[in-house]
Amino acid sequence: MMNFKLNFLSFRLKIISIKIFKLNFSQIGCQCLPGYSGDANVKCNEINYCESSPCAPGAVCQNSHGSYSCACKEIDMVGDPYTVGCQKAVECQINDDCPKSAKCIHENGIPKCRDACEDVTCSSRNSECLAENHVGSCRCRSGYDGNPSRTNGCKPIKTSCKSNFDCPANSYCSGEICKPTCLSSTECQPFEMCASGQCLNLCEEPNACGMNAECKMISHDKCKFLFQ
Repeated sequence: MMNFKLNFLSFRLKIISIKIFKLNFSQIGCQCLPGYSGDANVKCNEINYCESSPCAPGAVCQNSHGSYSCACKEIDMVGDPYTVGCQKAVECQINDDCPKSAKCIHENGIPKCRDACEDVTCSSRNSECLAENHVGSCRCRSGYDGNPSRTNGCKPIKTSCKSNFDCPANSYCSGEICKPTCLSSTECQPFEMCASGQCLNLCEEPNACGMNAECKMISHDKCKFLFQ
């Protein structure tokens, strides 16, 4: 009889342990990075923003990290690939003969309208070229502010957030503030390292150092120092 009671108690303890394990596991939350979707506990796939054909007629879509861009299909086409669309260039004498998004140039002695953004390269990955009044210039994308001529010049406008869904493209929610994602540690502060698309201070991570050691981030790398 005593063995039966002991076996029953052992069985009950196993059932309780399984329930506690399931409860602790269910408290772990994962979410996909901006620009990705899917089951965060299995795999997040990059979102194809071009799938919905967001570009205007005569334009092609290029999917990018957390966003997309539109461009005219052929080099001799002009127009706005996002709104009115692109069409074959027409001959011109002055810029005013072209659409406001194009400028008049001479190619092999033949005057043609060309996209004003054709020769403009924007340095910041969160910027894009916009053509107005026959001139192309780089500007920070919607939701960003700063200097588009610098590599990491366009930063998300300070926006409070509760999750990544509250932030613009190419940014994530950290400390209830939207922060830009990164591709390399050079885009982060010297005391941060680019990890999984986020600028992180690894010294703030749990168990960053061993016992009796101090952690410091120097030049994007984690260094450990023993207390003297």
